[in-house]
Amino acid sequence: MHHACSPPHGFFTFTSRYLRHIAADLRTPGKVPIDKFIIHKGLTKDPKDYADAKNQPHVQVAMRMRAAGKSVKALDTIPYIVCLDGTSNGATNRAYHPDDVRKGQKGLEIDVDYYIKNQLHPVVARLLDPIDGTDSGQIAECLGLNPAEFLRVMSSYDTTHSDI
Repeated sequence: MHHACSPPHGFFTFTSRYLRHIAADLRTPGKVPIDKFIIHKGLTKDPKDYADAKNQPHVQVAMRMRAAGKSVKALDTIPYIVCLDGTSNGATNRAYHPDDVRKGQKGLEIDVDYYIKNQLHPVVARLLDPIDGTDSGQIAECLGLNPAEFLRVMSSYDTTHSDI
């Protein structure tokens, strides 16, 4: 059952200011260390055995590592960073090994909006959801994202996942 709580006076003002600060830091090149953007995902099988390898960023990176002569096998943990690489590919196909990003390979740039939208926003929205006066759209706006995009997502989620 979902129970909302009343925040202390000024809570959302403080929280929104903090979220804006975090988003600004993330968008300032070099302000947040590259290591903070690394996602680690384990291989459950050999990379060549994934039928849906094209849809799994860690498998794409593992196959590139193997092609470069590195040893990669089942149960290895693969680090990757989602980047802007000059293509219109989806995020799944824009994952690169952290070493490639550090070297500035192929003009790679960290896709900060991907991280804010897919890694930060969902967590913050879940944490603040029980607090009266907050919604996913407000949180998105604080993070510099389009709030309308998140209001649509949340309202469709609310109608299909009602509390029992």
